[in-house]
Amino acid sequence: MTESTIDLHCAVVPPENKQALAEKLRLSVEALEQVLSGRAAFVRDQVGVTKLIAEQDFWDMYPDRSFGDFSCADGVASHAPDLVIRHLSLPPERSRLLGSDPLDPPIDEIDVAYLGIIMRTQYLERLIELGAPEILLRNTRVIIQHAFEEVVSLSEGKPRELWEPYVDLMTGTPSSTVCAEPPEWFTSTDADPTVPLDCFALTDGFLVMFPLTSVVLDSKGEVRDVFPTKGLRPVGDSDTAILFVGGGGRAARTGYFDPAPVVRDLTTKSWVVGPRPAGLPRYVAGAIGDVKWAIVADLDRGMGYRISPNLPGDQCGGTTTSVDGVHAFDSGHFVLEAATGRPVLDVRHLFHEVRSFVRRDDGAFRFLGFSLEDEDEVADDEPRPPALIVFDQSGTVIREVPFPAAALTRDGRTVVCASSDELVLIDVDSGERKRSLDLRPLHVHLVPNA
Repeated sequence: MTESTIDLHCAVVPPENKQALAEKLRLSVEALEQVLSGRAAFVRDQVGVTKLIAEQDFWDMYPDRSFGDFSCADGVASHAPDLVIRHLSLPPERSRLLGSDPLDPPIDEIDVAYLGIIMRTQYLERLIELGAPEILLRNTRVIIQHAFEEVVSLSEGKPRELWEPYVDLMTGTPSSTVCAEPPEWFTSTDADPTVPLDCFALTDGFLVMFPLTSVVLDSKGEVRDVFPTKGLRPVGDSDTAILFVGGGGRAARTGYFDPAPVVRDLTTKSWVVGPRPAGLPRYVAGAIGDVKWAIVADLDRGMGYRISPNLPGDQCGGTTTSVDGVHAFDSGHFVLEAATGRPVLDVRHLFHEVRSFVRRDDGAFRFLGFSLEDEDEVADDEPRPPALIVFDQSGTVIREVPFPAAALTRDGRTVVCASSDELVLIDVDSGERKRSLDLRPLHVHLVPNA
């Protein structure tokens, strides 16, 4: 077996070269790390004076220049070409990672790290071909640098460094870990207010999210609470509360999200302001809007780790956590164990868009999402929404779901479906309609001042 060579499509600084590079650039190692992480630009004037400039200051000083040309490893490569690399040799025993066949976890962490480099370099190549915005190119180069350092670290037997504080994962003020009332800007206002956008199977009942108003029903179908939808995405619940985040769900007008917790107390029928109540999920996945990369967030610690969807644009939408909050889907690469980042399922072969998923007690995964197979056959003058489907971990469609909103239950054996008129529980395996509730009496709640 021979080694394969991966074109990184960018410069990368090997960890063992950082000290020499910092000295050559007349920087501290800490300052060099700011450049490699894309948080600062390296500029050397005509007389050789080195400047380290934060992004917000760079645009004021150099409005006609690209920040990305002076940050990341590419920004310093011309000053020390002998201290950067642009290609990576893949050891023969890792060559199977270049194939398209699904990998059977458990696979070791070094496999995962190498595969991360392979997928991200392919992603960067596509971004370059598409002429993507500079921020997307820069973020992907930062992730490749980080992934390369992870390969080196794991190869040396060092433990994986997974979690980063929010301040390193987003610009501006980091998201809070304390609950607050939901923001307004996620709200979707241009849809029929009587057609549900999303729903969620609660511990004891159901949440149906219409464009303007959300309604909580108990298991008997009685109204338990009514509140503004405000573009929230349901993450999980306890007996007395529902955890949301803003954005990134079907009821929001944006695929980006804010990991700050938003909690609805079903007992007091009010928003929780203060610490997140016990018994609610700890992890949630989504894409951060300002930097356009996807993360798994730990709501307890205000930390997260990056996941890299295999998408030809930025990482907006597609990343989500399982119904029970145990796993995260990175939208094209792996299903991960949310708490550890450990891959448990290779999903590169699914070819469906995932909106919800869960692992059943028999170990099998069930996914809810959209079929993308027939979209090219639809004529321009015959628009139709994509069809919701339930499918298994091989990508085989188990059940079509002819409803505008649907959600899997925690056991993965029932799909809760909602339309303007009814809520229906359907057995995933048999297709049997197990139960239905009339939603038409709810319409009085759906339009303000109705």
